[in-house]
Parts: sequence; C-alpha cells; structure tokens
Amino acid sequence: MVTAVALLGLRCASVPPLSDAQKRKLDPSLLQLLTGHSDDPRLVVTRVRDDGEEEYAIIVKSTDRQGVEATGAFVSSAFGNILVVHATRKELRKLIDLSSVEFMESGSKNVPQQVH
Repeated sequence: MVTAVALLGLRCASVPPLSDAQKRKLDPSLLQLLTGHSDDPRLVVTRVRDDGEEEYAIIVKSTDRQGVEATGAFVSSAFGNILVVHATRKELRKLIDLSSVEFMESGSKNVPQQVH
C-alpha cells in the first residue's frame, strides 16, 4: 500500500503544473481534466485505447495540423484552422505546448431534440 502511494506520488510529481499561458489555451472542462478532475460530464470519451488511456474529443484552433498529429493525437476532420481531434491526457499536455495551438475546447454530445 505504501509503495503504491509512493509510486502514485512520484507519477504526479513528474508532471509539471500548467503555466498561465497553457491554462489560457484550455476551456474549463479541459483545464479540470489536466489538473486531476475528470468527472466533468461535458467531457466526451471517444474510446479507451489498448493501453487503457482514455481518448477525448476536443476542438483545437491551430494553424499546424501536422504539428498536432505529431503529438500522437488523431485529427478526424479539419475546417480551416479548426480541427476535431481525439487525444489522451498525455497528448493534450503536448498540444498545449505547441505555439500553433491557440485554444482547445472539449467536444460535446449533440442529441437531436424532438419537435412537438
């Protein structure tokens, strides 16, 4: 038990805190996700990878699609500089370090509304 807690502490300690510049690139849902609070219902998990990492749907404003893809994130569609991306937490951390990324917003589920 003590070893598991110590390892968890080392794992958390190895991830540096987000800078103010990085925080400005994230919407509130993604900011919570990267600071350890992943229970936000607005976050859309698109799949769980074979290694157990959850992949989230996000919208990224960036002028460099290839740079975004180089982080390991999957770009499913692009409309000019707006990219629909599927990324893990680790890939999100890489994305916020890219100078070409201006902003990231969590995806959302759209449910058709019944018209009466």
